[in-house]
Amino acid sequence: MPMDYSVGAKLLTIKDVCEIVRVSRSSVYDFLNQRSPRYKPDFPRPVRIGSGARGCVRWRLAEVEAWVASLQAG
Repeated sequence: MPMDYSVGAKLLTIKDVCEIVRVSRSSVYDFLNQRSPRYKPDFPRPVRIGSGARGCVRWRLAEVEAWVASLQAG
């Protein structure tokens, strides 16, 4: 899937991702952790905004929606 780097791309917080995917915060991080038995290599990767202690991570809405749709398609 091509990455959407457009200025208007909607970015989600971890709370938003949890609500859309309907899992807990720890589940999202398990999906991202290669050492976790719950690791999902196809789960959307967050983007880092800023750096250091003031930085944060966000997820692209389009990527999260596409991932959920791929689960429903089956």
